[in-house]
Amino acid sequence: RSLPMNPVIHGAGQEEGLRGGTLPGPLIVSTGKAVETFSQSYTNLKKQNYKQFLINCLTNKGVNHQVNGVGIPSLVSLTLPDTDVAALLRNTMNKFALSTGSACSSTEVEISHVLASIGLNRDLGERTLRISFHHKLNTSDIEALVSEIRKYS
Repeated sequence: RSLPMNPVIHGAGQEEGLRGGTLPGPLIVSTGKAVETFSQSYTNLKKQNYKQFLINCLTNKGVNHQVNGVGIPSLVSLTLPDTDVAALLRNTMNKFALSTGSACSSTEVEISHVLASIGLNRDLGERTLRISFHHKLNTSDIEALVSEIRKYS
C-alpha cells in the first residue's frame, strides 16, 4: 500500500477511498461456477453435432440453404434464399430465438459488412439466420425449426 493509487471508480469509499461500491458476491460465485462447468457442457454440446443435424434435416426436407463459413459447433450462419425469413421470425418468435444477419450489425438497416464480404447481396443478407445451439437443445427442437422453415419456403 505504499504505492500512490488514484481511484478508478468513485463512490462509497471502500478500500480507503480507492473503490466505490460493494462487490456482488452471488454474481462472482455464479460466474465462477459457470467457468467451472463450461468446458464439460461445451464438450457435450459438440458431441451432439446439432449443426450437422440441422443441415441434414434441411437437405432431407428439400429446403434450399447455404451455410456461410465454417464457424464453430454451437453456431451456424445460414442463408435461406427461398424462405420468407421476416415472416418466419415474426410468426415463430415465441418458439425460437432466431437472429438475422451477423452479430456485428444487429441494429443496422443495411446488411453487415461481414455478410457483404462473403458476397451476399442485401436480399440474401436479409434471408440469413444466425442460429446458436444451447446445451438443453434436443433433435426434436431442430426438427420443429426445420418444419417451420419449410412453411415459409
